[in-house]
Amino acid sequence: MFEDKLKKIKLWTWAFLLIDVVIIVGALITFFHSTHIKALILCAMVVVVVYDSTVLIKPWYRVYHNEIKVRTEVKRLQLQVAELVGRNEPSAN
Repeated sequence: MFEDKLKKIKLWTWAFLLIDVVIIVGALITFFHSTHIKALILCAMVVVVVYDSTVLIKPWYRVYHNEIKVRTEVKRLQLQVAELVGRNEPSAN
């Protein structure tokens, strides 16, 4: 179950990064082929904003990746504790 969530998060991250790369490439092509100052400024702003979003998606992925890994380890620990409790014989009180 946790591996499926991790795959989904990986897929969202890669899709977002791919979309960002396409937008950046398109804005850079427009930037280098344009002669209007307003278009140059707009393309530069788009590149900066989209690049910043690629920088922010990486910590977002790392946070969710760590959250899923911690949940996985907590579930394993719960199973180990339950197994140890089941091994102990009940007291004769």
